[in-house]
Amino acid sequence: MPEEKLRQKGIVLPEPPKPIGTYLPAVRSGNILFVSGMIPKIAGQPSSPKGKVGRDLTSQEGYDAARLCVLNALAAAKTELGGLDRISRVIKVVGYVASAEGFADQPLVINGASDLLVDVFGDKGKHARVSVGVAELPGNVPVEVEVTFEVKGSETGADIEADHVQENLLKEAEQKTSARRRSRGPYRKAAI
Repeated sequence: MPEEKLRQKGIVLPEPPKPIGTYLPAVRSGNILFVSGMIPKIAGQPSSPKGKVGRDLTSQEGYDAARLCVLNALAAAKTELGGLDRISRVIKVVGYVASAEGFADQPLVINGASDLLVDVFGDKGKHARVSVGVAELPGNVPVEVEVTFEVKGSETGADIEADHVQENLLKEAEQKTSARRRSRGPYRKAAI
């Protein structure tokens, strides 16, 4: 249970972050939850230190910032899903590191995000990943992390109904296409 593991480690999720632009913190499509890029925020404010890893921050400070990004991502996921127990696995992590010229340890920084996800979800926390060095990030923060989760169950009863309607429409269309093919006979060519 992810929330229990967080409690055992003495980790409290922050308040879910509020968007600072025209976007949603998390969007669910079927059984996939896409969490927007999260920056290291504490109490709604970007944490310090700020700047570029390799110049203003050490790799360890970047690692800690990546962990904080994931805590914000988990808070957004919990708000969207009603609980972290609905997450069945972590699919992908994309990490952006504001990097000083010549800094090449972005994967070590983003390990802060990956390590926390594996600590919380075990083997289901292992994921595909991208670690990228960038020139600047919003608010001069050192790290931004986005996470994609697989979730259990359907979104709502209305979504289940919509899925059934779509499946029935698809079946009807397939049946009509099949009937048209049969009515042409095996040697007739379709009109172009």
